Amino acid sequence: MKKLISIFLFVICITVLVGCGSKNDEVFNKRLNLTVAKTQLINSNKAILNSLNSTYKIENVLIKLTNGKSIMEIVPGSASKLITTVWNQPVVGDLNGDKINDAALILIQDGGGSGTFYYVVANISTKEGKYIGTNAILLGDRINPQSIKIQKGNIIVNYLDRKENDTMVTKPSVLKTRTFTVKGTFLTEKNK
Repeated sequence: MKKLISIFLFVICITVLVGCGSKNDEVFNKRLNLTVAKTQLINSNKAILNSLNSTYKIENVLIKLTNGKSIMEIVPGSASKLITTVWNQPVVGDLNGDKINDAALILIQDGGGSGTFYYVVANISTKEGKYIGTNAILLGDRINPQSIKIQKGNIIVNYLDRKENDTMVTKPSVLKTRTFTVKGTFLTEKNK
């Protein structure tokens, strides 16, 4: 009988300990998940902030953004300005396989004429913790961007454009999807 009671008490003790262990594991896992989520948020914010304050090469001209905007004189001393701004919000994800968030964004460039040009660029993280802006690739003139995302290391841009023979006054209505990839710090279009 004593042996049966001892075994019974032993089983109860093990059950209680295992139960406590799983509760501790649950708490530990929740804290770990929160820590991972906070780290990812910090990395995302860092990538976004850097992308809004980086330098990009558009049509062989270096454009330095400050808080997502650049204003440059087109001709020194003239009133004409080349204004470059960020469309919507940059998106983040790993573009170069280093497990650090990079950013992709669409830039809008207006030189004061009738054209408004849209470009895709990327801001690539380095192992040293810095970010490097890429070259820009033209999406089009007076298009209507719909979305930009990073998926499986690629940048995917959806936008509305005009039919081939439409005039520039025609409202963009043709959905186009283009995919871009980064090689080193150079942006290229896939399947083109």
